[in-house]
Amino acid sequence: MLIKILRGAVLSALLVGLCAVPALAQERVVQGTVTDGATGEPLPGANVAVQGAQGGTTTGSDGTYQIEVPGADAVLEFSFVGYRTRRVRVRNRETINVTLRERVGQLDEVVVTGYGAQQREEISGAISSVDVPAANVGQVSSPQDLIQGRVAGVSIVSNSGAPGSGQRVRIRGRKSLSASADPLYVIDGVPIGNTNVTPSGANGATNSANPLSFINPRDIESIQVLKGPAATAIYGSQGSNGVLVIETKGGTAGRLQVDYSGQTSMGSPANELNLLTPDEFRAAREEFADADLPGTGVNTDWQDEVMRSTLSHEHNLSFSGSTGQTSYRGSASYFDQEGLLRSTGLERITGRINASHTALDDRLRLNLRLFRSYLERNHSFRQETGGGTGGSVIKDMLTFPPNRPVQQDGEFFEYAEQNRNPVAMLEQISDVSNQNRTLGNLDLQFDLLDNLTVEGTFSADLSEGQRRTYVPIASAVGRDVGGIGRQAEREFQSFVTQSLVTYDRDALSLFGLEHSVRLLGGFEFERETFQTIGVETQDFVTDAVPGFNNLGGGSNVQTPSSGKEQVDQVSFFGQFNYNYQDKYLVTASLRRDGSSVFGERDKFALFPSASLGWNVAQEPFLDVQGLSQLKVRVSGGVSGNQGVPPLQTLPVLTASRGNAGVFGADNEVIGVAQTRTASPGLKWEETTEFNVGVDFTAGRFSGTVDYYRSQTEDLLLNVRVVQPAPSNFVLDNVGAVSNTGVEASLEALVLDRQDVNLTVTANASSNRNEVDDLGGRGTIDHGTVGGRGQSGVTSQRLEPGHPIGSFYGPVFVRVNDNGEEVYRTADGGTTTDPGVAADTHLGNPIPDVAYSLNLDFRYRNFDFSAFFRGEQGRELFNNTGLVYTSKSRLAQGINMLEPALDDGTTTNHTATYSSRWVQDASFFRLDKLSVGYNLSNAFGNALYDFRRARIFASADNLFVITPYSGYDPELNTNTSGEGLGFRNLATPARGIDWTSYPRPRTFTLGIELGF
Repeated sequence: MLIKILRGAVLSALLVGLCAVPALAQERVVQGTVTDGATGEPLPGANVAVQGAQGGTTTGSDGTYQIEVPGADAVLEFSFVGYRTRRVRVRNRETINVTLRERVGQLDEVVVTGYGAQQREEISGAISSVDVPAANVGQVSSPQDLIQGRVAGVSIVSNSGAPGSGQRVRIRGRKSLSASADPLYVIDGVPIGNTNVTPSGANGATNSANPLSFINPRDIESIQVLKGPAATAIYGSQGSNGVLVIETKGGTAGRLQVDYSGQTSMGSPANELNLLTPDEFRAAREEFADADLPGTGVNTDWQDEVMRSTLSHEHNLSFSGSTGQTSYRGSASYFDQEGLLRSTGLERITGRINASHTALDDRLRLNLRLFRSYLERNHSFRQETGGGTGGSVIKDMLTFPPNRPVQQDGEFFEYAEQNRNPVAMLEQISDVSNQNRTLGNLDLQFDLLDNLTVEGTFSADLSEGQRRTYVPIASAVGRDVGGIGRQAEREFQSFVTQSLVTYDRDALSLFGLEHSVRLLGGFEFERETFQTIGVETQDFVTDAVPGFNNLGGGSNVQTPSSGKEQVDQVSFFGQFNYNYQDKYLVTASLRRDGSSVFGERDKFALFPSASLGWNVAQEPFLDVQGLSQLKVRVSGGVSGNQGVPPLQTLPVLTASRGNAGVFGADNEVIGVAQTRTASPGLKWEETTEFNVGVDFTAGRFSGTVDYYRSQTEDLLLNVRVVQPAPSNFVLDNVGAVSNTGVEASLEALVLDRQDVNLTVTANASSNRNEVDDLGGRGTIDHGTVGGRGQSGVTSQRLEPGHPIGSFYGPVFVRVNDNGEEVYRTADGGTTTDPGVAADTHLGNPIPDVAYSLNLDFRYRNFDFSAFFRGEQGRELFNNTGLVYTSKSRLAQGINMLEPALDDGTTTNHTATYSSRWVQDASFFRLDKLSVGYNLSNAFGNALYDFRRARIFASADNLFVITPYSGYDPELNTNTSGEGLGFRNLATPARGIDWTSYPRPRTFTLGIELGF
């Protein structure tokens, strides 16, 4: 690790040295005047700064300003209290005059979209921006934390509360039944892979990973969410699930600036399950199981023993500046986050350098972005699957008898194979993964003419993950097999080349009128390669050397695994933008994609889109005072999903010992046989979407309302093959899914005075997902129910007319006087036999409404913010409650949840899946609360060495109001295998809570300094 860090540091130092070489010309100076858009009067004291830079200047008494900029790509930000902030790209201009309009909307003027940027007024598609500074408070470990709840129509659900665990990001609902539903991530203009490179652990233990956990959120300048068809179709086969566009911070004009931020966070369990106390457990054993456990005399709270108070810290250091025509920004960060469970956590080290250089009178522009990260995670054993007889920390924490000790006579106490000591598993078993990731991006732009630019980009995304697991002989889990040692690796590589030609004319005079036209043409090639290897051995002689470093010491070698997959994609695309006086807007795009994963007949597909915009507020007939924008948008288009594993169109041959042949006396030769039927007609999933929206700005109010409807056809689904055949199923294009929804957002400057202002931001959305067709399959049952005695039981059903993830099973009525559960029958009667009961749809985890509210209050040097969010009308399957609310467990000496004491059931009660355990999981949460104080403004010259100084305190997950009885209404156990491999297919199982890793409540203290 040390060598890799040093190597990255040397490379960063060389890059900084190159950036510091004096350039051939001085920085450009831009000047101009800032005026009031309504009166034309100059605005003295308006702020002018380079976006992403610290400092800046203010306008004089006549509204004029003068500022140095690092190059033509710089964006100037103009702001004034009570006026709309404007951001304008410099290009080749030396004079930029700007008018500011009096309103509250703090929407970015320059918005990064597909393969370029547009003024906000010019956008006719559905694109939302994240207020990154407002979201980047408290403990923020990944970019998804900045987005959650702040963009209407975007749902983010954690698979676990463990640091670095996977998160499901869904934009406008799920559009596929088995292919990936994750959005496309674009960082600094280049698509990146979201393949999980965290290998599986021993005994098949899996852990999903967040594909963006390697990014330091403090390096992020802006986040745009591309939702509508006109915005996503330019990405073709990668855009059907939406696009997240992330831009990182660049260099600043002027002298060297150094910034530091540091914070310490303290966490604790936000909630604990109501298990039987030791005294309740003893009494329940005597009453219901006619047994006691004499002689122990021990009281153990296993939740307290397994979970802990956490201490985490984060440090960020950055420097930025410019020398002549070269601007640069470098940053380094260290993040150490303890998990709630003992011995679990995440450690991240990142380094980034962004540099830009201009030459030939700014006609030539060179941009370099280089990033390196190291991520290490300590896992808890089998935390996401619930485990089996091999044990699971969460499961055993909930069930281990509370009258048994953690240790006895200096050794961890164990007593039964089906119930392991959870503290022993955390302390004895080593399960560590690490990930190295490198992102490099080199971009060259050249202005052939004043309005004609060619651009070439090359990028590389290199990820490698390793996981080392050792279950020692001393552990009860490893004792029976002599210990388990495993070492596995995954490697993912993505190379992208782009070539673009852009014609951009701001003031094209035709027929005596001025028009703005932008034409874009491009070519893109991408190659993805994924490799895996895993080796596991058992039966070691000693624990003296950890087994993962001594695999040869295990005499029982398990079947090793390895593989390599590769996917190539080539694309041609074009886009046309037209703007007439910010009143009439037209955008059209066409993309042709080809992918190696499909057969010869269907390798290529076309993805068109078009959108229209009309700013009615600019029309003479609509003269409403204070109304500066009333823009109506209509768009439609087609995008695709090519998240298909390679080789599906070809017959697959597999070598296995089951096909071995013996030649001679003892010469066994491994045989090869066809194991998968070819699907030569396989093609793209295609999503057709229609969107209509309205953007408005009136005085201190601004907002957006959108309605959309999409349908995805030719779904990728395994269908049964007529036998005899090499396999029972083959991947084919069948069925359809639709999504319909409404989104709304509103921002209001409620209070605006010299020393006091209050801004309120709110959004709400509603999505209706529905399976339209399953290609003749009728229904598909999925969503495995976990726990002993639940083999073969499923909790969800895919069926036309119902949403994906719909819970399906018998309706629970009551517990009768005999202690039996009573269920509803098809004729309206009741029965105690679940096999006779009528199964029906019981609800689904998709909320009727998702909403959020953000309050941003400032008084002199104090700032205060509160962020609330919630969801209404959603259900969650409490698999944990189903299994551990049963008196039958008492006879086995296993603990249970306290509600089982008085639920009316007997000790013969068998845990049965029904509507009893499909619970209302609506919630209202105070997600973040923050207060800060600006020292530099308060003390002025006393802090003359500091350009900026601020202290702050914040709280995350402060409270949640919910009727749900589990740990948290938002956690989701990943039982379907989504996101665990390279383009893996998995029928989605959402809304199942099975021994989930809890989420903490966190308090943070921090400081921000600028020199």
